[in-house]
Amino acid sequence: DHMVLQRGRDVPVWGTASAGEEVRVVLGKQTHSTKAGQDGRWKVSLGAMPAGGPHELVVRAANTLTVRDVLVGEVWLASGQSNMAMTVRRCRDAQAEQAAADHPKIRMFTVKKAAQLVPQADCQGSWQVCSPQTVAGFSGTAFYFGRRLHKELGVPVGLINSSWGGTAIEAWTSLEVQKKDNRLAPVFAPWKNKPGPDRNKPANLFNGMIQPLVGYGIRGAIWYQGERNAKSVASARLYRHQLPLMINDWRKRWGQGGADDFPFFWVQLPNFKARRDDPNLVTSWAVMRESMQMGLKTAATGMAVTIDIG
Repeated sequence: DHMVLQRGRDVPVWGTASAGEEVRVVLGKQTHSTKAGQDGRWKVSLGAMPAGGPHELVVRAANTLTVRDVLVGEVWLASGQSNMAMTVRRCRDAQAEQAAADHPKIRMFTVKKAAQLVPQADCQGSWQVCSPQTVAGFSGTAFYFGRRLHKELGVPVGLINSSWGGTAIEAWTSLEVQKKDNRLAPVFAPWKNKPGPDRNKPANLFNGMIQPLVGYGIRGAIWYQGERNAKSVASARLYRHQLPLMINDWRKRWGQGGADDFPFFWVQLPNFKARRDDPNLVTSWAVMRESMQMGLKTAATGMAVTIDIG
């Protein structure tokens, strides 16, 4: 209930049923039928819709599921570490911002934290209608981004927050693409004799917190992360390979078309840590900011510069 579907493009809807079971999906004037495969999985694609709602999404098989208060608008995935995870209640002017957050057409979904050794089919979370009572625990960066979109575009906005503080980019990137890249040997080395799942182990957050979302119709993604990968100059330099690798991998998996069909924006790290008298000193944070800037060579990307924020 309360979810937002992406406007203006085909919207995948999927689930599970008994093997061979017939499934009917109805939304507004659209009706789609399919049969579950031998593995019980089924999937249909709703035709592109204009912004609006509320609608009911009804799925009928042996049982009937009714999803209520469904809007159609702009959907964005927000991911990263504590920068993205930081909640509205911890932002500046938090009380005033919360009190003013009466935006029933903004909907917020927070993915429950989960580090997994293998890719998962599902995640935990629920859609919340944005209000002074619900906004406090949601990502501040994602909320302010979504609020701006909602105000300027005048359409419903759905925000999916999948973030976890203190995490590395390699945890958010699939194992498949990282294993093929010899440059990434340093990120695998520390985990050689650690078989268990961990929030910083390569691909563990992709498996638990991104893979379950893959295919859900979205406009694009915003990303706010980097400190964890700025622990040394070498690791900060490696980021110029890691960021495009993750972006291109996510785009390929979503399969929405070309790069323009999945814009990707991030925030460059600010001027944090002690002041340096020597402006020529090589620091890991400066190298990280350079690596992030080099990510702009990737098509359909953008970067917010925060060097003046403090």
